[in-house]
Amino acid sequence: MVQRLDLPIRLAARRIPFWWCAATSNALHSPPDDGCQTAAVHINHFKRVLDLYNKAPDMVLFVVGDNCASNCAIPTKLGLPLLGCASHHLNSAVQAYRSSYEPELDQVNTLMVQLRHANNSAELAKFTGLRPIKRNVTRWLPTREMAGRYLRIRGDIRNEEAVEDFVLFASLIES
Repeated sequence: MVQRLDLPIRLAARRIPFWWCAATSNALHSPPDDGCQTAAVHINHFKRVLDLYNKAPDMVLFVVGDNCASNCAIPTKLGLPLLGCASHHLNSAVQAYRSSYEPELDQVNTLMVQLRHANNSAELAKFTGLRPIKRNVTRWLPTREMAGRYLRIRGDIRNEEAVEDFVLFASLIES
């Protein structure tokens, strides 16, 4: 039985995405199980996986991954180009775009953190069934979800006296 692992490296063989695999047999096992994350270990594992599927290493066109040391070393040692991960590129672009909105996003996040405290959350629940969402600064989607949730509950937040010091100024709320 072979299952897909969500490791940061995806290889393409003949333009078909090729994912690292783990199997219950001794023929194939995940490098993290060995406790070693070096490029050499990943390359050996990669070659075993290709062999298992009767694929040749020269069928691989490129390596997709982020720029951590082992992910940079693997394609270099294999003589393949490293393509940046599309998710990382998108995340970087969104972060660059939203950088001008950081003061407002920080204020909304501070408010959402305060609204998640037990007493404030219980009070807010009297006005809405929606819970506040705080952001994860390393990803753009939680920031988007936080801003969207804020827009949906901002009228109910005004009923919460305990957090009025954290409520944004009217000019920021309406913009």
